[in-house]
Amino acid sequence: MLQLFRSACPLMERDSVLRQRNWSEAQLRAGNFRFYRRVRKLVMARELPANEAPLTIKTSWDTLVAEAGCMICFDPGKEMREDLYDYDHWPVRRDHFRDLYSPWDEPDLCPTPARQHLIDLGCSPHYNRGGVWARILSEDTWVESDESTEPVRIPAGARLCIASRGSAWGAPYSMAEEQFRARFETDPGETESSHGPSNQNAGPASGPGRYTKAHPRPRRRRRQGGAHAGRARQHRGALLLQAVSAPRHAA
Repeated sequence: MLQLFRSACPLMERDSVLRQRNWSEAQLRAGNFRFYRRVRKLVMARELPANEAPLTIKTSWDTLVAEAGCMICFDPGKEMREDLYDYDHWPVRRDHFRDLYSPWDEPDLCPTPARQHLIDLGCSPHYNRGGVWARILSEDTWVESDESTEPVRIPAGARLCIASRGSAWGAPYSMAEEQFRARFETDPGETESSHGPSNQNAGPASGPGRYTKAHPRPRRRRRQGGAHAGRARQHRGALLLQAVSAPRHAA
């Protein structure tokens, strides 16, 4: 199927580099991409100040460089870390962040030690509301993301992702399969050979992010615990959001 994508998209010819471009949905489907809805997941974000820039971030196969003004997103995880950059983190261009992320708006956000630590370090809670077009690579592929210092060879088995909203539309990036499955709704038995334009899970027929009768919006599971537990969660969330919005004084 990769040969089909190369014939549909010249940028994917052997020895060429994939960069951001204005994809059409037809090109993406012809290239064996599928649309995935994102799991609603909390991230903590802050703007990179000038005194910390440029910030170099090493991944499994890439080197990313963030300049001042770029947004840095942090995964609080389950345990509090010693320093800010000990948390898993990644850069997002400011205009991309504006088009892809929204402030966390659920009042029952639990202020765990890690989340509170990141708030104390200047972060605020957000979530990424954008889905993504993606495929599992069957062979190594050269990609240059916005934050990469140079083209990087993405290994076979990784996820090649194409952003699907606003100014980020068409921007390529990659991640390991385990990371992808933690962030997006996927099929447990999905493999490279299962991808294809005719696959039923390829995304909403009317376009990315649009829910139809065939692809309905997933229902949120209602939390259990009664009215008292609900009020307690709202109180904890209100305290956390109040801490985020409180004015900060320079040390």
